[in-house]
Amino acid sequence: MGEDAAILTSGQVAQMMGISSQTVRQLTHRGVLPCEFTHGGHRRYRISDVMALMRENDQLWRTGPPDNGDGDDWVWECSDEGKGELDAVPAR
Repeated sequence: MGEDAAILTSGQVAQMMGISSQTVRQLTHRGVLPCEFTHGGHRRYRISDVMALMRENDQLWRTGPPDNGDGDDWVWECSDEGKGELDAVPAR
């Protein structure tokens, strides 16, 4: 990664996108969100890549997960089917 690129941890990406760190890892594993690894094996993300993904899914990020009226908090998670599709699931 270039020295002038803004670099984020998976936790920072999760917070920025309103998703879990596990979902960030799933998006990376599926090739939806590129990352590089540190010498210690930690994922690092370019803010430009995160912003590009958020722009591609603008409606999801603006509206957030649907509220089913049960009072529980919902989060986006990467679905088991399809590459990079997000499903609304109850927060754990």
